[in-house]
Amino acid sequence: MKKLIYLMVVIAILGLFVSGCSIPLKFVVPTLEKGNPKPELGAPKIERGVFVNHGYSSPPWYPPEEATDRYQWGPKIDWADPSVEVLVNPTASGVTSLSAVVAEVEKGFEAWDVASGPFEVKVSWDDTVGPSLDEPDEVNTVSWGTIDGAGGIVAVTYYWYYVNTKELIDTDIIFDSAESWSITGESNKFDVWNIATHEAGHTLVLGDLRSPKDGALTMHAYTWLGDTMKSTLGSGDILGIQAIYGK
Repeated sequence: MKKLIYLMVVIAILGLFVSGCSIPLKFVVPTLEKGNPKPELGAPKIERGVFVNHGYSSPPWYPPEEATDRYQWGPKIDWADPSVEVLVNPTASGVTSLSAVVAEVEKGFEAWDVASGPFEVKVSWDDTVGPSLDEPDEVNTVSWGTIDGAGGIVAVTYYWYYVNTKELIDTDIIFDSAESWSITGESNKFDVWNIATHEAGHTLVLGDLRSPKDGALTMHAYTWLGDTMKSTLGSGDILGIQAIYGK
């Protein structure tokens, strides 16, 4: 009996000791709040898209005179800040007046700038820039380089974006230096202004249109030697950029 009483006293004492030293769970500070750094979530996922502009020796049809209201906004990606700077390297264009080439490219971007007040673009000449094909460098460029030789692809537009936010971070246009280029609309060459306006639309992630009834629009997919139809925007092109950035 004495042993039983003694054992009960010991258990009671131990119970008091443990209860006095224990800390309620709600007062336990998480490890991350004790000064330890939070775990890295990793860099945001980035993906690259591409638009390819093929040339034809002659138009498969002649674009209608009337304007159409159709447009296609690619995968619904846009610039978080619609004030965009573009650097142009005209050195491999094959055109004698490099300053005139830059001016023609600028006219191509300005067409979209005028159509949408919130979208603003600044074009500058920079002989050192080129496309970033393996990873984005957040420098938007237009340049001439080797693509596939004369008679095939006229120009390519690459764009990089954050997957989660659908935010554009980098665009690069490459004109094929193997093609013949003109700044005056020569019938046997590709017109810089014409192609620049179309490719500038791709940097806004407007997609190609392929229906014959959209043939007069800048974002129509087909181009050919001497084509100047895409230099100025049609109603569908304007509606496209305004759907993204407003009027």
